[in-house]
Amino acid sequence: MNSEEFMRQFIKGVKAGNPPWGEARDFCKQDSPDGFQVFCELIRNRTMPRHVRKWAGELYDAKEEGDFFGNEAFRGATKTTALTEALTA
Repeated sequence: MNSEEFMRQFIKGVKAGNPPWGEARDFCKQDSPDGFQVFCELIRNRTMPRHVRKWAGELYDAKEEGDFFGNEAFRGATKTTALTEALTA
């Protein structure tokens, strides 16, 4: 199950009054772009922007290759809030 499918399932659980918190915790513990996306969306209560999903994928690709990840983007592109704050939470 990918992050979009999980979030749809999670929202259905919230609307039914029974959010699957245990499954959310397990999904967030995945050291993957999908786990990171679900974590960010749950702590921020909003959908992760497409450009941030791209950054997360690039970050995890670099990690898998044993490389460093450098992110250059325009001021206001949410680099700090999207990546730095979420990764240190």
